[in-house]
Amino acid sequence: HRASARLHRDALRSLLGASVPLFFDVTPTGRILNRFTKDQDALDTLLPHYLLESLQEVSFVSMLCLFCTVTAPVLLVILVPAFYALLKIRSLYTTNSRELQRMEGISRSPLFCFCQESLEGAAIVRCQRLGQAFLSRFEVLLMDHAKQFLHLAMCIPWIVLLIDWLSVFVFLVTTTSVML
Repeated sequence: HRASARLHRDALRSLLGASVPLFFDVTPTGRILNRFTKDQDALDTLLPHYLLESLQEVSFVSMLCLFCTVTAPVLLVILVPAFYALLKIRSLYTTNSRELQRMEGISRSPLFCFCQESLEGAAIVRCQRLGQAFLSRFEVLLMDHAKQFLHLAMCIPWIVLLIDWLSVFVFLVTTTSVML
């Protein structure tokens, strides 16, 4: 809770201290709102969950490696390269995931901006009978964001599949070495 409040306070302080012509005139309001909501959501909901999950995974994997090497010391020969491959997969995933998150955030900002502008000008839109045009523009922005979000969402099953393949390989080598 304190980390979330501190991040919000520091971000708000930086935002209020920003230059009007250099920041507020060039940065859409939707992007500013997007940044605040995304960071707050990550701290409030995602970070505690990921921290607990990471601690569980680290303890599980370390105990599994310890058990395997005690039962079959020859497994150290395969566990070291497997661990190296896992680090490479993680590095590749982190790089690509970060870029996909950036692209998803960029595609979300125009959507927020458009919603805000539509709400502010709702009376004019109705008066000019431009509702269908605004709806069409909203659908285009929504589809663009959905494409970026889908790419980001598919990144997680991709790394899970790679790690599963690596796990199956280690499992096969483990069972083969134990049986021999």
